[in-house]
Amino acid sequence: MNDSQWAAVDEEAGQRMIKINGVNLCTQAFGDPANPALLLIMGATASMMRWPETLCRELVDSGLYVIRYDNRDTGISTSYPPYAPPYTAVDLAQDAVGILDAYGIERAHAWGISLGGMITQQLAINHPDRLLTATVMSSTPDPKAIGAAATGGGVTHSPLPGPTSVVMELIKILAKVDWHDPAAAVEAWVTEDRMLYGTYPFDEAGSRETAVQEVRRASNILSHRFNHPIAVDRTQLASPAARHPGTSLDHPRDRGRRLPSSSRGRSRR
Repeated sequence: MNDSQWAAVDEEAGQRMIKINGVNLCTQAFGDPANPALLLIMGATASMMRWPETLCRELVDSGLYVIRYDNRDTGISTSYPPYAPPYTAVDLAQDAVGILDAYGIERAHAWGISLGGMITQQLAINHPDRLLTATVMSSTPDPKAIGAAATGGGVTHSPLPGPTSVVMELIKILAKVDWHDPAAAVEAWVTEDRMLYGTYPFDEAGSRETAVQEVRRASNILSHRFNHPIAVDRTQLASPAARHPGTSLDHPRDRGRRLPSSSRGRSRR
C-alpha cells in the first residue's frame, strides 16, 4: 500500500487500516464498542461509502456498534491489477472474520447486500459461531445464477429471472464509459443509481456526493468496477447442507431460514 492510501485513512473519524490475510482493509467503526456489533458488508464494485454515514449513525442510535469497511479492490483497501483478482467470494468472507478478530468481536450481526449477501451466507455456513444474526439483501447463494440470468438463462438455468430491459440498457451504457475520466465515472455512477432506483424517489444530490467519494477514494478505478464480478464468477461456494445437515439456503424458497447459529451470548471477546 502506498503512502497516499495510508494518508487517506481518517483516524479521527474512526477509520482503521487492518492487515488481514495478507491484505490491507480500510474499516470504520461507529458507536460504543460495548454494544452488540453489526458488520455491514457492501456489494460488488462498491466501497463502504455506499453504507451512508447517516444510516450508520441511526443504527448506533438503536443501540448497535457499527462497522463498515472497503472490500478488496474497493475504496482504499488493497487493489489488484484490473481483470485479474486472485481471490474469490470465499476469501472475502474470511476477510470479514478477520475484521471481527481485529476488533475483538466474538459474535456480530451481519448485514450484507448483493455480493455482501453472498459473503454473509458464507459466514453463516462456515462460521455460524461468529454470528448473532444474518441479514441478506438483493443476493443469491449461487453466483452462477447471476450470469445465467444476465445472459437470458432465466428459470431454465437459474432460479433468478432475467434482467429487465432497463438493466440491459444500463449495461450497454456502462460498457461505453471512460472510467479513467473522473467526471465521466461520476456521471456513470449517478446514471446507474438513477436507473436502479426504479420507482423509488431518487436523491440525485446524495448519489452524486457518494459517486465523487467512490471515484476519489478508488485505488484503481478499473479494478474497483470490474474485479468483483470476475471473482464472483470464479467462486465455488460451500454447500450449507454439507456443514449443517437438514438445513438449506441454496434455493430462493429457503430465504430467511436460519442456520443453527445462536443469537445468544456475548458479542465481544
